[in-house]
Order: sequence, then C-alpha cells, then structure tokens
Amino acid sequence: MTIEALLQSGQGFLFLLPTHSELQRALADAGVHLPTPQPIYLEGEKATDLSGYLIVETPELRSFETLLVQALEATTERLVRQRRGEATPDDAPDLAWRAYLSVLEGVAENVTASDYGRHFPAVFWLYQSEVVARWLSACHIRVLALHPEVGVVAAAEIKYAVFEEFVRGADRVLRIVARRLAAEGEPRGDLFPSLFTRMRDNVLIMSEVAIDKDLESLNAYFQGFLREDGADFRRRWRRLRLWHTAALEQDRGLRRLARLLFDLLRGQSPDVLLATPGYVSYLASTAPSFDAEQLLSPRQVEVWEDLLVRLRTFELFQNLRRLLVRVRRVDGGLVCPGEEAKRLGIPAHEINLSPTLRPLDFMSPWVVDPGVNRSGLLYDLVHFTRRVSQLRDAPSERQESAFRAFYQLQRKVDRIAREHRLYHEKYLGDGSFYTGRDCVRLLVAALRIQRAYRDALRRGFPFDDGMRIALNHGHYRLLPLGGVHESGTRYEIFGESVVELFRMVSGKSDQDLDEVASSLVARGYAAEEVRKFFAPLLEGTTPGPETTPFRARLSRTGQLLNNGIVATEAFLDDLDQGGGWRSLRRFVGEDSRFLVIELEDARECLDVALRPLGRADLKGLPSPLLYELVDGDLLGDGVLQRLVARDLKAGLRALSGDPVTASL
Repeated sequence: MTIEALLQSGQGFLFLLPTHSELQRALADAGVHLPTPQPIYLEGEKATDLSGYLIVETPELRSFETLLVQALEATTERLVRQRRGEATPDDAPDLAWRAYLSVLEGVAENVTASDYGRHFPAVFWLYQSEVVARWLSACHIRVLALHPEVGVVAAAEIKYAVFEEFVRGADRVLRIVARRLAAEGEPRGDLFPSLFTRMRDNVLIMSEVAIDKDLESLNAYFQGFLREDGADFRRRWRRLRLWHTAALEQDRGLRRLARLLFDLLRGQSPDVLLATPGYVSYLASTAPSFDAEQLLSPRQVEVWEDLLVRLRTFELFQNLRRLLVRVRRVDGGLVCPGEEAKRLGIPAHEINLSPTLRPLDFMSPWVVDPGVNRSGLLYDLVHFTRRVSQLRDAPSERQESAFRAFYQLQRKVDRIAREHRLYHEKYLGDGSFYTGRDCVRLLVAALRIQRAYRDALRRGFPFDDGMRIALNHGHYRLLPLGGVHESGTRYEIFGESVVELFRMVSGKSDQDLDEVASSLVARGYAAEEVRKFFAPLLEGTTPGPETTPFRARLSRTGQLLNNGIVATEAFLDDLDQGGGWRSLRRFVGEDSRFLVIELEDARECLDVALRPLGRADLKGLPSPLLYELVDGDLLGDGVLQRLVARDLKAGLRALSGDPVTASL
C-alpha cells in the first residue's frame, strides 16, 4: 500500500503526524488515488524491501523537461523586464509555452488513455509537479542574483506570477484532452486529473521542495503570495512555540487536552499539537495567558490555520514524490543512479536493477510496456468435462467426495506455486495457468504438481485419466482488463505464448480418437475403413509404449499426445542460459534415452530427464520443437552414464553418441 511506502521512506514530517491513521486521513482529504508502489528487485531477481514508482529516463523525457524549463525562464525574463519598466515586444515566452504545451497535450492524452484504472495521470503529475517545484523554489533567488535592482518583494511576486502562468496553460490543455477523450467515447469520470486540481489550489506543492520548522524557507510565500510580513509572523510563531511549551507545564486543563490528543505526547515535541488543525484557534480564544499582541494576532491565527492545511498537504505530496525513482536503460538492463538511490533510503551509489521490472515511460504508448518475457506453466486434467458429466448422475455423496478431492488438489497446487514464487494468472476450471521469472522454479513446480497428482491418484482421486503439463518461455502481453482491486491492478495475459501453452495441453489422446472412430462406426461407416483412416494418427514415431503414464509422444502426423510434461525449445534455452542445474548424465533405458540433470530445490535435489520429441503440429501456430520432461523417479530400469558436454543442447545432441567419461 502507498501508506506503508510513505511510512517506510517518508522524511521531514514536521506538520503532519506520520502515523497510519493520519496518513490515511490525509490521503483521503487530498483526494489522492495512487497505484501500489512497485516492488523493486535487484539484478539477478534479488528481492528487497524497497518499493517505489519507477520512471524510465529517456531522451524524449529530458527534451520535454527542457521545453518546460525554457517556458518558465522565458516568462520570468518577461516579468523582470516589466518590473524594470522595459518594453516587452519579444514573443519568445508565447512560443516557448506553445512548444511545451503541445507536447504536454500529447503526454496527458497518452497517460489518460492508457490508464485503465492504474492512476497513471496521478503518478505523472507527481513527477511533473516535482520538476516545476525544483525550478520555482529557487526562482526568486535567481532573479535577485541576476537583477538585484528588482527587489526582494518583486522577485517573490514574479515567482508566483510564473506559477500562475504554468497553471493556466496546463489547466487549459487538460480540459482540451478531457473533452476530446469524452467525445471519443471514454466512459470514465476521471478524465481530468483530480491530483492536478489539488496542486493548483495549494501553491506550495508546485513552488517548494522543502519547508523548515521555523518557516524560514517561506519568505517568498509570505511576501509574494500572501502579501504579509513574513519576518513578523515568524517572530510571533517562535514566541508561540516557547509559550506553548511553558503553558503545558503550568496549565492542567491544557495538559488534559494534550493527553486526549496525543497520549501525553510520548516521543513527540509539543509543537506537534500546534500542527493540529484548529488547535491554535482554540488557544487564542480560550487560553487566558495567550497574548495576541506578543503571539499571533487574530488575522495571523487565520493565516496560520490556512497555512497549516497547506503545509500538511505539501508534506504529504513531497513524501509521495520521494517514491518517484528515475532509472535508465543501459545495455538491456535497468540502472538506478546514485542520486536516485538516496530516495530509497540507501547509500548513494549506482544500483543494477532487475531488467524484468516495468518502469513507467510517459512518452511512449501504453506508458508501461504491456510486453513481458516470462516462463509459463499450464496444467490440465484429462477428460475433466467428461468425468463431471458422469458425476451428474452419481449419488450426491460421490459428487461431494469427488469435488472435495479436486478442491484439495487445487489447494495443494496453489501452495506449491506460492512456495516457488509463481504468478497465478487464471483458473481454467480443470487446471491453472502460472507464470514466473525463474524457469528453474517453474520446472521444479511442474515436477511437484505432477507428484501431487500422482499422490492423489494413490488415494483414489476420481479424475484419474491423467494430467497434462506444458512449459514455455516467450513474450506475453499484460492488459489491465480486470480493473483495480485492493491488492493492486489485475491483469489479463494474452499473446501467442499463451495460445502455445493451451495447444500443448489440448492434444488428442488415443482414447479421444477411439471415441471419434466409434462414433463413425455407429453412424454406419465400415469399421475396417475407419480403422485404416485413423491408423496414421494412432502410430507413434517416438519410442515408448503408448500406455505409459505421465509420458508424452508425437504421432506420425505430428499430433502431440501429452500425458506428462512437455516444454518448448525456448524454455530449454532459458534453462540453459540461466543455469540452476548441474550434473549432465545420460540415461539409457530399454526403449528410450534421456539427458538427466539435477535441480536443487529448497528441500531436496530433483532429477529430471529430457529428450527431444520433434516438431509438433499445433493448430494455428508454427511447428515448434518440443521436449519431453520426465521426473527422475519415473525412469525405471536403465544405465546412467556421465556425459561430457558444455550445455544442455550439447548434452541432448550427445544422447545418440558416446562422449562418456564414467558409468555411475
């Protein structure tokens, strides 16, 4: 949640109490709706307790920021010339704003149209407000340094005049974008970003980057925005803090109030009470020793109560902006520069992040690239629908027992998936679809899922026609069609890689073909002719008895007959490159040869046997090269020999050769 991230990385809370309840109330009052900060993984998929909003820094983003700065600078120069009584015929500011706002219009439309409930506009305006605040916070200082004759008050007024120019232009562009998207049929009611409205109404958010306890940094705000004597207010504010500390010691009623508000201020300064909305007004109207001549005047009390609301909201937004972390793409990886690392609360040094992280790119379509490279696992129970139909006429006790057994198996599979840190993408009725970054964990999970099914069969599992498991590695597309939930955005996963997995578990078995053949005979076709017609499909081209359980093969026509675990060549390539396996061996059995590798799991070492099946004919897809994977426990009798090979591919090629160093 955003609140936990704020508590973890928040700094400089002076006017807003950094507790869960206070932050939750402040977020609600400010109308802030943000996505859950992204967990941050280091290179090699090393988990951390860090999170944030990753923004990829691109040349287009830097150019966009440059256009903004040029518009702010040009406006400042024009206002300075006006203060000095000089002619201002130069149209450079108008041209600069036109250039910036035209790009802003495209970016705003992109982040809004690509949102789908993920609150991209809110994150964008956190980022954009920080760029504006960094420049505006020092605007009056730059003006005085370059043009001291302008004067302190005029320099402060110029600062907020530039702010108004920015807000007017941005507001106009955002309304144009909202009207255009509404005309195109966008049904949402959040086409105009509410976060921008909050920032527009609270000038501190986009004009300051830090505010100190003594309010020294708000000189320009008092002079240029409030038109108040800031020096006098700060003197009275310091006196108020000293008076309040003494009053708490002397006034029993005030101490009781403090106890009610903050439990005797345990671990907190008494100044925290002064930062409670309405508290100073209460003191000014009820405390006998409150001297408006020395402390705050009635007008200054009003100024303080209004300023306090602005300060609390500013601190909330400033700490939210600390969750923005800029990263760069370098040689296919993600790098977090040292200055950005400090935002995460770690020492300032360059950090290599996981390349699988998906940072926001406001300048690109979709903002977050919907394409991801992952490994996928899909399992399916054979003839599940047929068995469910058969159970429909069975006694209720048998139905209840069957579905309870299925539920228990599914729970066990889910537990295996969680233990191996797989993403659960969707349930399929008779199976499930998972993805993961680590192909070794996916393969180990596949073995354990098959073992769970085998164990269920030993205990009388009624769906006993087999389990098909498919593994691949490829390019998936994630689209947020499921909306936003308490746990974050739910994505639907699409792409050819998903279709590939489904095809790898939906191949016809011999029993399916027998049913079709029987149906044709029942309709009057000659049994001998039907048998001849289906003969090519029933004749296998790979070794192994057709009835062997938990095995896979290809028919002569390339039809995949999967009752075990099959994987694509891309999955084997990823397994080969990523390592995580060891001990290449060759298994020579009565009817087949396998390459055997050892996988290290948290609890034990698992042997898995591999062999090429050949190119399968998968409907609607190019014919992929598939491999069969068999649990080492199922290999049976045979000779196990050590192989000399550099990698899995070389080991698989050596299955038919004899590069053997020793027998085991």
